[in-house]
Amino acid sequence: MKAYLPGEFQHLQLLANVQPCVSSTAGPWTGFVLNINCITNAHRDTMDKMLCCCLALGDWEGGHLVVEELGLIFEMLPGHVIIFDSTRLTHFNLHYFGHRLSVVLHTDKFMEHAMSLWDDLKKIGLAR
Repeated sequence: MKAYLPGEFQHLQLLANVQPCVSSTAGPWTGFVLNINCITNAHRDTMDKMLCCCLALGDWEGGHLVVEELGLIFEMLPGHVIIFDSTRLTHFNLHYFGHRLSVVLHTDKFMEHAMSLWDDLKKIGLAR
């Protein structure tokens, strides 16, 4: 991501670095979700900031990722990774057979507010 989307990477990394005493193992994202054998309805992740990263793992058939606004269906095979703006693009996965795990890396929109709060704490000497 750093090579292909440097501006987005830098912004998300700034938000990840604001976490006090916490090092994100999902960097530059601040969190992750594990979806185990999950089929989703069409949705947007309105509480997320910018981009998400989805990693597909398991042994299954079907379960492709649909992005409505783009009119695209991505064949998600084990080990495939996709990065997209889940806040602006309606997405869901199709039915599948087998066992499927997806790891979704994301940053909550709240991190923008947390960054501002952290700066305020630094100004009054309560944070480094």
